[in-house]
Amino acid sequence: MKTPSLISENLFRRWRFWLMAALVAGIAWRLIDYVLRFPVWGDEASLGMNIITRNYRQLLQPLGHTQVCPIGFLWVSKLMTSVAGTSALTLRFFPLLCGVAAVLIAWPIFHRVAGRRAGVIATAMLACSLATVRYSTDFKPYSTDLLVAMSYVGMGFWALRRPKDAKPLIYLILFTPLALFFSFPAIFMAVAVSMALLIRQIKDSNKTCRWLFVGFNVLTLGVFAILFFGFMLGQMHHTKAGMDVYWRNAFPPLNWHIFGWLIQAHVSNMMSYPLGGKKGIALLITPLCIVGAWRLWHKCRRAEFVLLTAPFALTFFAALIRAYPYGTSSRVQQHLVPSIMLLSSIGALTIAAMIMRKSHSLAVWRAVTGGVVASMLVLVAICVGLDIDHPWVGPGPRMVRNLTRSVFNHAGKNTEIIIVNHKPDLFASEIAWYFHTQRHAYKTGVPLSPGAIEPSSRRIWIIHFGYKPIPHFDQQVLAKLKAHRVTLQLVKQHDRTMRVGFSKNPPVVAQASLFALTWHH
Repeated sequence: MKTPSLISENLFRRWRFWLMAALVAGIAWRLIDYVLRFPVWGDEASLGMNIITRNYRQLLQPLGHTQVCPIGFLWVSKLMTSVAGTSALTLRFFPLLCGVAAVLIAWPIFHRVAGRRAGVIATAMLACSLATVRYSTDFKPYSTDLLVAMSYVGMGFWALRRPKDAKPLIYLILFTPLALFFSFPAIFMAVAVSMALLIRQIKDSNKTCRWLFVGFNVLTLGVFAILFFGFMLGQMHHTKAGMDVYWRNAFPPLNWHIFGWLIQAHVSNMMSYPLGGKKGIALLITPLCIVGAWRLWHKCRRAEFVLLTAPFALTFFAALIRAYPYGTSSRVQQHLVPSIMLLSSIGALTIAAMIMRKSHSLAVWRAVTGGVVASMLVLVAICVGLDIDHPWVGPGPRMVRNLTRSVFNHAGKNTEIIIVNHKPDLFASEIAWYFHTQRHAYKTGVPLSPGAIEPSSRRIWIIHFGYKPIPHFDQQVLAKLKAHRVTLQLVKQHDRTMRVGFSKNPPVVAQASLFALTWHH
């Protein structure tokens, strides 16, 4: 009979244990961040304002707040907010579903492409990376891009393995319109699959599959053309000025500086997995991806090489014509994540095999796999603890949420709310979002005088937003509202300087004071 210590030792040596541990940890991390309800931040609020202020037909028009988004994501989000309200849980539910689905399908795809050991490592990295987790709980279509890319890699590899089987091509034909409807970079993945399948279809396929392959390409180009000229082009023109400034570092210079730009792009946040940010991890991941690509080519797996590397080349070409950013950011490059995970895992095991080529010990290989996955689990534990301790992306959105809660949550029917300068929309999308999604009515831009106050009011919030604080704000309010028939008493006040919106925007100063009113007859 095996002792408990021996059972535990055997368990930890099994690759299935590490795989399940990574999947459970990655999904649990996503669910924890989801229920923590991080404050809605700038890009989420900007997209959300379009959702709640437009109907389905109007969402086909160019979006406001310098936003671009696939129509499928817009319509699903509109449906969900119409049915379930505008809470953070509602906004992020669909991205969460896409993020979890991408994790669940990772192992069936990765281990067939790269083998068991590399598949476990690639799955663990996808499940437990900072970027993939964050974008699973972000009200933007980034997790949708990842799920679509994962699906294309899986179906593309299936079609490569079975060139005479019509079924994978039929699935690609059925999937492509939906993918293009929900993801802008889906076109890169569809073209990459077509490039990978081309030679295999010419040499090893049959007549039926060749016609299906032609149909897949015609459908891809046709659906993309309809969406591009009917919807996407308008968004691009409407936001071009803002996007050219915001993404200027993600478009390559058309001179000899492009070589330095390419190096910088591939050691940037785009390749920084699993830690994210500018922590130098891309200096390790990018070389591993190069080794992994070399391994596929060296083993004469040319079609798989094209399937995993073509998305980089196609995205780079789009950046050359300033149609889609490349490098600098991981969020708009989520369609590259399957390639990054697979190539870096293959590269890591290739280097490990070269180092340990004289060792055939299974225990050594188990230690390599277990060590990599264990480090992922440690990262998850640390990050979950940090998220629970600081459940917000930045202090600015958190201040906006706390301010609106203070103002609106305890506002009864006899409480009036007046914003004395301008509409909240003029200062930051977070401020606009939180004020638009409250049920209690408020006034904006009204002259502050006793006549502006409803006779039934017993309490009144006076709020000022600006880029400079008003000295002695409370005293000025009291002076303006001074009248014989009303007495004001200061109950509560908030003075906050909030960094919201884009990083280059000036800080917004919020001054809010609650007064108790006594009316004299």
